[in-house]
Amino acid sequence: MLIDSGCKPNLITDKTRGKLKNSGVRIKSQIKDPNKILLAYGSKSPLTVRGSFEAEIEVNGRKDYCTFYVISGGTRDLRGKTSALQLGLLRIGIGINQVENLITPFPKFKDVLVEISVDDSVKPVSQPCRRVPIPLEKKEHRRSFVTTVQID
Repeated sequence: MLIDSGCKPNLITDKTRGKLKNSGVRIKSQIKDPNKILLAYGSKSPLTVRGSFEAEIEVNGRKDYCTFYVISGGTRDLRGKTSALQLGLLRIGIGINQVENLITPFPKFKDVLVEISVDDSVKPVSQPCRRVPIPLEKKEHRRSFVTTVQID
């Protein structure tokens, strides 16, 4: 199920409803034709709502009764913003950038010798001098000019 923060109700397809029915999910207060008009994002024609029901959902120990709307011809199951917030699946707020500053230094291995094997049969090749990219020419020229003018 995809969490959609722009969608308030929970939407499922006919196929998912059939799977839930076959697996024996307990449903509470089923409505055949709910009086609900739902529009897809960017669409002017309403979705065809075949029915709705309430079911108890449990995620990570949190339980909640959620209303699901069955959409005929739907392609994705959507978890609405309200139930996603109540179940703790979605958080909206400033706390997202509050990360603990855990700086751990890169591990060092003392008294370890590293051997780098060099194949003497391979001839060394020098790389040709390459041109500085045009957008960086002015910046590079200023930098090289500053380094050449400084005399101690």
